[in-house]
Amino acid sequence: MPRRAELHKSQKSPWPVRLDWLAFGLLLAIVLARCTMQERLREPFQITPQSEATPRTPGPATSVGLDLLCCVPALLVLLRRCIDRTFVLSLPRSLIPLALLDVWMLCSTMWASDRFAALVTACHWTAAGVILWVAIQLSRDWLKIRLIAAGLVGLLCVLIISGLEFRFVEWPTTLQTFEKNKDEMLKGADMQPGTYEAIQFEKKLKLGELFGFFDSPNTLGAVVSLLLVLTISQLLQVFSERAKRPWTTVTLVVMLLGGLIILGLTRSRGAMTTLGLAGIALLLLARYKSQLAEHSRRGYWIGMALVLLGFAAVIGHGLYHHRLPTSTLTFRWQYWIGSMGVFLQHPIHGVGWSNFGLNYLAHRLAQAPEEIKDPHNFLVRFFTELGFIGGALVIVWLALLWWELTRPITPTPPASVGPGVINFMASVAGVAIAIWLVAGVDWAREPAETYLLRLLFLGAMIVVSSLTALRSIHSQESDPSPAPWILLAMLLGVGGMFLHNLIDFSMFEIGPMMLLFLLIGAVLGARQPPLEGERRGGRAALIAACLIWLAGLVGFWIPLVNAEQNASEADEDVRTEHFAAAMQLYLQANQAMHGLNSDYIYRAAVVSPQGVSAERLREAIKANPQNSVYYFDAARADVRLGAPDAALVRRDYEAGLALDPNNVAARLEFADTLDKLGDPAEAARQYQLALDFNSRLNSDENKRLTPEQLKEIQKKLRSLPKH
Repeated sequence: MPRRAELHKSQKSPWPVRLDWLAFGLLLAIVLARCTMQERLREPFQITPQSEATPRTPGPATSVGLDLLCCVPALLVLLRRCIDRTFVLSLPRSLIPLALLDVWMLCSTMWASDRFAALVTACHWTAAGVILWVAIQLSRDWLKIRLIAAGLVGLLCVLIISGLEFRFVEWPTTLQTFEKNKDEMLKGADMQPGTYEAIQFEKKLKLGELFGFFDSPNTLGAVVSLLLVLTISQLLQVFSERAKRPWTTVTLVVMLLGGLIILGLTRSRGAMTTLGLAGIALLLLARYKSQLAEHSRRGYWIGMALVLLGFAAVIGHGLYHHRLPTSTLTFRWQYWIGSMGVFLQHPIHGVGWSNFGLNYLAHRLAQAPEEIKDPHNFLVRFFTELGFIGGALVIVWLALLWWELTRPITPTPPASVGPGVINFMASVAGVAIAIWLVAGVDWAREPAETYLLRLLFLGAMIVVSSLTALRSIHSQESDPSPAPWILLAMLLGVGGMFLHNLIDFSMFEIGPMMLLFLLIGAVLGARQPPLEGERRGGRAALIAACLIWLAGLVGFWIPLVNAEQNASEADEDVRTEHFAAAMQLYLQANQAMHGLNSDYIYRAAVVSPQGVSAERLREAIKANPQNSVYYFDAARADVRLGAPDAALVRRDYEAGLALDPNNVAARLEFADTLDKLGDPAEAARQYQLALDFNSRLNSDENKRLTPEQLKEIQKKLRSLPKH
């Protein structure tokens, strides 16, 4: 029997295979990094003079740069294909409608009102599609399936530590500070005490909701639920193998308990439901796995029929009762009814990717006052934003995808020995932290404890991932043996994410999107048949991919970096009250992006040294004619002139209210303005409309006018002449 060193040397991977491992490690590191940073398209609050400087979150330039980084593993895979013709690329049929959907999404920038949002978020979807394709090429054996699962248990550990730190350390301190400096903190967030936004902000703060690295507790819940399914499956895999791996069992049990605590703190009933359904599915699979494998085709069509029946039942219940069983689901139903108007507005091509929120306000029901940016249903979003064409493409993609995901084909054994588990996991975690340090840190403002917490994340991710994947505590050997429970859990996790996003938007946040597509690619890659034999091709694809990547780098990312740098400097000038310099920098940012981002013009308008500039606001309106805020601010700017053009003011208010007809506050403001401009009859009509829309709001809605406000309006109505 050869010695271990000789055996290892004989199985040592050739350097083209090492290229695979480099691409695979980078792929996993990018996904982990993007799941642990909060990327934003725009800053959530407007910068105000003398406001406190807070750490900036990664903006669109950073996000697009990370999208370009997502393409590097794909270039490495294509390079491997060029130098090793026995390495055959796999192209499942489901990639065809996905690629067409991505092209259509990018094309929607041409007719979208907010072209900047459409283009940037389409880049995110493109990057996620690239991750899916790379995962298909690299996840063809059990070894990589196990390493992906182990890395994601490490991610769960990070989410647990982050959630507990927030709930028991950061949140009590923040709440105490808020109670002492309530007005100052609200002013810093550009909110006035007593307003709807301020009330909602205070309510959420006092609830102590866990967001993690995401925009919503529901998103954190969805991700934790998915990772818990993977954790449970790895426990089942250890038990089914009868392996003596107590270090793995203890690690997984601790992660399971911690994840359940975090899931409970999110209060996400949707995530809890999907976890419960996944648990039931695992029990059924344990009992009927062999039968389902034998009758996979029949199972697919039965599953398809159940999905369609479920849709029919929900729609039928909603149409008959005008609501769904719970208050939360009823709000979703109201969103979807309003979304139908958005779809009918442009049924063929839609309103443009990521443009739902601007168009929804004109169609929302009065009893659903929330100004949502997403319809909380991924199918509704595709149909409203990309029209019938985009909706049909996503349905075809899902039908083909689930057919391929459920084929009974198992991965092949690894062709060579993989890297040591601890070295690999340490490298992946280290690269993930390095990406965060480069892309996610505001070095000038980030407190020192943030870096210490990240070091804790790094250590925890390495330890937990390694203990999960180690085959033996005495060596770094990874386990290449079959892991069917893990593969089934990945499939259930993908299904649970799609199910959860029938009532939520978590799959469109960048980190969860990348995670979802990684798992889809891993399951598809594991189910690809063996691809052997020498084939030609690869160089043309590599050259074309490099050219496209360079075009995106030079043509979009570099100008975006310049624009965001100017905008960031302008924000600092606003904070220090250097308004003239700020306005010029915002205009330079707009010029760098060739007018693509109307937000730059808007910010230049509101910081004009001569006061809010109505002229520049109308430039913003021209760049984005669907934003009602621009019209209202333009009207207010004209009114402040002292002798405004009444016709122009009226036109702006009417245009804004046409886009947001249920806006009670804006109608009251318009009525007051009309009274001052000498049109009491129309002022009375607007007061009455405001009262009518207010009466449709639920009795416990914070946006309802107070009794004192109602009395004041009635007093104004009595003082106006009757016509």
